[in-house]
This record gives sequence, C-alpha cells and structure tokens, in this order.
Amino acid sequence: MGRLFFYTLVILTLGGIIWFNQDSLIQVLGLNPAPCSRPILYSIGDFDSNFNMSEAKFIADIANSSNVWNDALGKTLLKYDPKGSLKINLIYDYRQQATTKQAEISSVISSKKASYDAMKQKYESLSAQYSIDKSALQKSIDSYNQSMAAYNQSMQNSSVYRSSSGMEVDQLRSTRSELESRALIIEQNRAKFNALVETLNNAATQLNNLAKSLNIDVTTYNNVGRLSGEVFNEGEYIEDVSGKRINIYEFKNESKLIRVLEHELGHAIGILHVDDPEAIMYYMNEGSSNTLTENDISELKNVCGIR
Repeated sequence: MGRLFFYTLVILTLGGIIWFNQDSLIQVLGLNPAPCSRPILYSIGDFDSNFNMSEAKFIADIANSSNVWNDALGKTLLKYDPKGSLKINLIYDYRQQATTKQAEISSVISSKKASYDAMKQKYESLSAQYSIDKSALQKSIDSYNQSMAAYNQSMQNSSVYRSSSGMEVDQLRSTRSELESRALIIEQNRAKFNALVETLNNAATQLNNLAKSLNIDVTTYNNVGRLSGEVFNEGEYIEDVSGKRINIYEFKNESKLIRVLEHELGHAIGILHVDDPEAIMYYMNEGSSNTLTENDISELKNVCGIR
C-alpha cells in the first residue's frame, strides 16, 4: 500500500472558505492513518509558576523527553505545536508540596548528620583518652599507695626511727616530701580526669540528642514521602471526551521531570506498562536512567507496527 501524504485542504463554498487541517480532514474522510505515520502534536495547557521554572524551560524539557522516543525510531513521533491537541499541564498540588518538604527535611538531615558524625568522632576520641587517662591515674594511685604503705611501715617502727642516723632520718623526710608531691600531682590529674569525664558525658548527651533528632527527622521525611509514593503518580496521561492531556504533578529535579515526561509521552503514543524495573514504561518510578530499555523500544515498535 502506498504512503499517504496529508495536506491542508481548502474547500470553497458559497459562505466562504473552509480550512481543514490533518486532524479534521481525517475525521471528515473517515481515514485511519497507519500507527505512528504522523506526529502527535502537543502544546502547553495549564502552567503553574509555583514550580519555579519558566514555561520556555518546561517546553525544552518536554522536547528532550519527546526526542528520546523520536530518536528510537528515527522519526518524529511527538512534536511541539502551540495549537497541538495533546495538552501538557504543569499542576502544583499536595504532591509537589510533599516533594518540596522532603527536600527541606533532607537538607536538615544532612546538616544534622554532619553534626552527628563530628560529635561521634569527638566522643570516640574523648572515650579513647578517658581509657588512657583512667589507666594512668589508677597506676599512679596504686604506686603511691604502695610507696605510702612502705613509708608508714618505716615510721611505725619507732625503734628504728629512734636509732636512725641523721642520714636515715633525712631519707625518711625526703621520702615524705616526695610522697606529698606525688599526692599533689595525683590530685591534679584526678581533677583533670574528672573534667574529662564531665566532657565525655556532655558529648554523650549531645550525641544521643542528635541521634534522637536525626531519627525523628528521618521518620518525618519518610512519612512525608508516603504522601507522594513511588508509583508514577508524579504525572498521568488522560484520554477522554475532553481530549488528550498529560498532567505533571511533581518532580525532584530536572532529570526526574524528564523521566516522568518520557513515561507519560510513551502512554500518549500508545505504549502500556512493561515488566522491567529499569524501563521508562515500568509502572513504578524506580529507574534512574532516562534512556529507553530494550523492552521500551520493543513495545514502541509493536505500537507502531514495526517488525
């Protein structure tokens, strides 16, 4: 069968001129064009500025998404036309609000996580120092106690003390003076150790508070995330008596927007969901790539009647 070419048809009537474009001509003539034989013309419908992006940028992102399908077959399947019948709407509602809130909470979590990691490192360092200082302090106390016991034993031997020579007395006095100096050093070290214990306890309290706060924030983040979910309700393709349209409700970034647009434009072409988690046309938005998989392309060829 030969290839059909469609042109604008002009009919002269007594009342004037009637213009027919491709769509209206096909309706009048009752023609059924071959699948994918002519591009789907899309245009911008409702555009909500709450997404903080320009309409021109939105159009550019749609074009990038369209080209993924166009390039797959090397032909124009989707094309922008200001009067195109497929309306693409950018609608701001609870879904994007949830996404925005998640982004804010994520920023807080990142900040608190950094603080938590820093405090954890400080706590671990203090804990290691605590073990070292505790061991050193205990050794100095044990050594002091042994020396003091020996000194006291010497002092209790009154007969030795009374019969001691001047040199022996001086030695005992020197030992007493040394013990007093060691006792003073031990008390200074004990005071430093107690201060370290207090610092360590404070660090533990701060670490626990940060952990608790971080867990609360993560819980809040997950609860907010459940408002939008992972199913492709970021957008939807609708075809009813009112016409054909794509509604985009949410996206985290430009890459996610393009992926959602690709998915819904795939539906506009006529492609159903495929059983491939990495595919653009998988029913769950799990993949990270904006590139069509073999399953996507296979379904595209089936829709377009390409074998």
